[in-house]
Amino acid sequence: MATLPARTTAESYPSARAETGYSSGTSTATRPAGSTLRLSQPSAEFFDELAGRCGAVITGRHTYDVVNAWNGNGPLPGAPLFVLTHTIPQDVPESHPPYTFVTGGIADAVAQARTAANGKDVSIMGSAGVQQALREGLLDELIVHLVPVLLGGGVRLLDGVEGTLRCTRVVDAPGVTHLAYDVIR
Repeated sequence: MATLPARTTAESYPSARAETGYSSGTSTATRPAGSTLRLSQPSAEFFDELAGRCGAVITGRHTYDVVNAWNGNGPLPGAPLFVLTHTIPQDVPESHPPYTFVTGGIADAVAQARTAANGKDVSIMGSAGVQQALREGLLDELIVHLVPVLLGGGVRLLDGVEGTLRCTRVVDAPGVTHLAYDVIR
């Protein structure tokens, strides 16, 4: 069996409104926010595989604020969380492992997260971090969970970013298609 070196991945999570299209399955998966999500068997297997590969998470300050710092649980419980920010927040919930706030940019965050991941993948959440990682050549894989819901607004994940992607995996599940792409450099 060949082993790939640890990768830096970005994953686009559906909004709460879009999740209703596929969150009524009969299987459970550990959701990035640590709660259990009822999914179809193919979706549960896909999410659990991703969670098992992930050794650290990078998120932007906006995402951190919107989800109320995950109430100290992090997006993937037990995985170190690195928050890209210009200003470290005054009130930080107690968490294990403790959250790390990175003011030196995406390259610094990726370097710190790779060290903390101990050979596992580093996952980037939030459009700003994903865009910065793509621009700086730091992203190896992009994972998209495509849900057939038109939201009419929101933040575009790849706005203003150019590049070439190669589709490496498609998992069709009820209400969602999971897509994995390698970033071609």
